[in-house]
Parts: sequence; C-alpha cells; structure tokens
Amino acid sequence: MEISKEYSNKLSFEIICSAIKANFRSWTRLFMHRHLVLFITFLFLSNLVIAQCNGHIENCDKRYNEVSIVMTHNSYNIAKSFRFPNQTLTILEQLEAGVRGLMLDFHAHKGEIVMMHHFAFFGTQPAAVPLKQIKSFLETHPKEVITIIIESHVSAQEIENEFKKAGLLPYCAAQQLDQDWPTLNEMIQSGQRLVVFSEKNDGLSHQDWYLYAWDYIVDTPYSYHNCRAFNCTVNRGHYNNKLILVNHWLTTRALGTGRKKRAHHTNSSEVLNDRVKDAIEHFGRKPTFIGIDFPEKGASFEIIQELNNN
Repeated sequence: MEISKEYSNKLSFEIICSAIKANFRSWTRLFMHRHLVLFITFLFLSNLVIAQCNGHIENCDKRYNEVSIVMTHNSYNIAKSFRFPNQTLTILEQLEAGVRGLMLDFHAHKGEIVMMHHFAFFGTQPAAVPLKQIKSFLETHPKEVITIIIESHVSAQEIENEFKKAGLLPYCAAQQLDQDWPTLNEMIQSGQRLVVFSEKNDGLSHQDWYLYAWDYIVDTPYSYHNCRAFNCTVNRGHYNNKLILVNHWLTTRALGTGRKKRAHHTNSSEVLNDRVKDAIEHFGRKPTFIGIDFPEKGASFEIIQELNNN
C-alpha cells in the first residue's frame, strides 16, 4: 500500500505536534515544581528570620527572665565624648554588635538632661543622643528586646520627657511585680520591646513601664580592682528576685574608671565561665544580665550564647 506524500507530511506533523504537546506538559510540570520548591524554601527561610528573637529562634518561647544578655556598664561613656571611658563603641555600635542591655546615668547639667559619670569634668552628652540611637535600633531591628537600667539623678517625669522626645515610650514594656514575665515572642508581637528599670524608687502612678530595679533584680557588688576579687554575694535587691545582674568589670583604685587594657582578660572565656558558675552556684539559677566594659574584647557573647543554649 502506497502512502501519499501529502498524507506522510500530515502524519509527521501530527507526530511532532503530539511530541511537543507531551513535552510541554512535562516541562510545565517541571517548571512549576521547581518554582514551588523555591517558593516553599523562601517561606521557610523567611519564617526562620521572622521567628528569631534577640537573634536566635531558641529564645522566642523563653520568658524574659529566662534569657541571658550582655549588658554594658556606663554604656554612654565612650572614648569619643568622655575623658575616662568604660566603652569604645557607641551605643548604636554596641547594639549592632549584640549588646542587649544598657546602663545609663541621667543628670541635670546647665538646664539640660545629660548623660555623665559623676562629674561634668569627665564629659557630658545630651540624653537625646543615646536615646535616639536606641530608637533607631528598635526601628530597624523589630525582633530585638532591649533592657535599660537607669542611675537617675533627675525626676521620673524628666526621664519620661526624654523618652517621649526620643519616641521611645511606645516601645516601653509594662510589667506588674506579681505577674510572670512574657516570652520574648509575646513582647515582640506586642511591640513593647524596651524594658526600663530605675535604681531610684520614684516612679509615678501612671508609669507602669518605669520599674524600680531592686524589686525585680538582685545584683552582685560592682567595685573590683582585680579578677580575684570577683564574687557573687548579694549587693542590692532580694536574693529571690527573678532577674540576676552580675557586675563584671574592673575599675582603677584612684578614680574608679574603666580598665581597657585588662578587658580582654577580664572578659575572657576562662574568667567569665568561672564567674557564671559561681553565680549559678550562689543563686541556683543562671544570670540574666552580665554587666561588662568593652564587650568587643573577650568572649562575652560566646558565654551568653552558651547560657541561652542550656
């Protein structure tokens, strides 16, 4: 039987079309499959980032008092602005490096609220400068929780005024003494990610965010001149308070100023590990805040991560 040339061409065309159609379906399925995998991967990675709390997903379901952080002593007292600094990095640089706790001293000087350490001779800085840096960090890092401990030489209302001007009040977390602390994730979801303690018990009735430090925190002594003197006896606050502040820095005998040259050893893994073990043995629980000078030196961030992994 002879097949016409016209029929042969038609048959070949149909075969080619059928093959293209079949392959097109396969290619479409493959294309959709690959893009689905990529989309699911993107969602997974995005959720990991979204779920992180203070940089680590493991912290999200822990209550505020169950998470340990690095806290800097006289956080504002930097070499660029003060004669006898306790810190090298600005507050914003400290926060970017991983510090999540700040100790700030508020004073009145020449009609202005400033940060300074004891005397204006050592240097002053308008309170607005570090507070705006904190606001900037909170805005650009929506999954981070920050703690401030204030040494106040002004009124609680003056502190509130400075916080309001800096735009920090909406971030301040209210907390009742008889309530459990929320989890970091709950704090992040609420937007109230700034915990503020004052060493002076002068909070006003409407200031449910302005917490008297020693109702909530127990701390160790803070005047040490060498590492051998470190101890974990109770200094301020009650032994059973949920939050523990381990003050871990050295000062000079003459002026009580920071010792930068010794900071690498003071903040070393060996010295900090011993201090943490002593605190756990003494208080029966891990420290919440480890207060240090010059956090860029030593192993403070690694020690904190080990604490939060356990």
